[in-house]
Amino acid sequence: MALRFRRSVRLAPGVRLNIGKRSGSLSLGPRGATLNIGPKGLFRNVGLPGTGLSSRSRIGGGSGRSKPPRKTARQLSPSPEDSGSRPIKAIIVLSDDRSLGFFHDEAEERPLSVELVERLRAERGDFVRAWLEEQCEKQNQIFETLEQIHLQTPSPASGPTYRMQKFEVEPPAEPVLEKPRLLDWVFPKRRARLENRNHESQLHFEEQVAAWRAEKAAFKQREQRRKRLFEKLVLTNVSAMQEALEEQFQLLKWPRETLVSFEVCSDGDTVLVDVDLPEIEDFPAKQFSPRVRAMEVGVDEISDTAKRKVYMAHVHAIGFRIIGVVFSVLPRARTVVLSGFSQRPDKATGHVIDQYLYSVRALRSDWMDVNFDNLEEVDVVEALARFEMRRKMSKTGVFTPIEPFDA
Repeated sequence: MALRFRRSVRLAPGVRLNIGKRSGSLSLGPRGATLNIGPKGLFRNVGLPGTGLSSRSRIGGGSGRSKPPRKTARQLSPSPEDSGSRPIKAIIVLSDDRSLGFFHDEAEERPLSVELVERLRAERGDFVRAWLEEQCEKQNQIFETLEQIHLQTPSPASGPTYRMQKFEVEPPAEPVLEKPRLLDWVFPKRRARLENRNHESQLHFEEQVAAWRAEKAAFKQREQRRKRLFEKLVLTNVSAMQEALEEQFQLLKWPRETLVSFEVCSDGDTVLVDVDLPEIEDFPAKQFSPRVRAMEVGVDEISDTAKRKVYMAHVHAIGFRIIGVVFSVLPRARTVVLSGFSQRPDKATGHVIDQYLYSVRALRSDWMDVNFDNLEEVDVVEALARFEMRRKMSKTGVFTPIEPFDA
C-alpha cells in the first residue's frame, strides 16, 4: 500500500523466534548437548555458539576416589569402545524430524552403538529428559514472548535521555622492532636493511594510531551530537524530533521485521504512526512436549481460538509499545494517532490487500495514568480501549476491517 506518512523505518527482528512466512515450523533450540561417559562419572559439556567457549560439569556420579558401582543388569561390561581408560563423548542431537540421535562427533558421522545408547538411557535418562524439557520449554515460550513485548515500554515520565556509548575499538598494538644481531653489526648494509624495516614498521604503526585517533574523535562527535539531539533539540525542532524517533525505532527488536511509517506534524504536538502488523498465518500453530521413552519431541496442534487470542494480544502489544516510545522520546508530543494494518484477502476480489485492524488516538494526559512499574498486570487489549479507538473485534480475536483516523 502507499504509505500514508513521510518517514518509514523497518524494525529489525531481534527476538529469537523462528516464525516462517505462513508457516508454524520452529527450530528446536541449540543443535546439541554433549555428555562424557567415563569411569569418573557422566559429564555435560556446554558451549556458547560462535565463541569457542565451553564449560564442563559433572552430572551425578561419584568422584575419582569413589569405588566403581556394582554391576547390574542394566550396566554394560567394558568393551573396546568403552574400555574405561578414557571418557566417551556423546552428543545428543535433535533432528529435523524431532527425533533424538546420539553421536561420538560433532559432524554426526559416528553414531553411538545401540549398547551405549541403552546405557545412556538407563543410567542418565534424567539428563536426556531434562534437556528435552528445556528445548520444548524454550519453544513453547514463544507465545509468552509474543504476548509480552509491551513489558519494555518506557514511561513518559522518564523523559528523553541518551547515555553516550564508549568507543570500544582497541588502539593499534605497538610493533616489536627487530634487534640487531652480531652479523648486523659486522655488515653495515645488513644493519641498514634492518633499520629500514624497523622504520617502516614504526611509520605504519604511527599511521594506524593517527587513523584510530581520528576515528575515536569522529565517534565522540557523533555521540555528542546524538546526545544533544535526544535531550535538547527534540524539545523544539520538528526535524530533530523526526530523526530522534527514527533512531529510536531502529533500536527496537521484534519477532519479525516490521514496517513503521510515521510523521511528526508541523507543530510537534501530534505524531501519526502506521504499523504493518503480522498476519495470523505467520504464528506457530504447534506446541512441543518431551517423549523420552520414544526419544523424540511430541507435537500438539494449538486450537484456532487459542492462536487468535495470542494474535489479538500481540498486535495490541505492538501498538502499546510504539505509543509508549513516542511519548518517551518526544516530550513535546501531546497526541499519538496509531493505526495497525495487515494483509488479508479481499472477500470481493480474492486479492490480498492491506486492511486496518484498529486505530487509536492516545493523549499524553491519559497515557500518564498507566502504571509503568506494573506492566505485567496490564491487559493491552483493554488498555488501548481506554482511548478513542476504532476497532471491530470479537472476544476471540476475529477482526473486521475498519477505517483509520486521519489525524
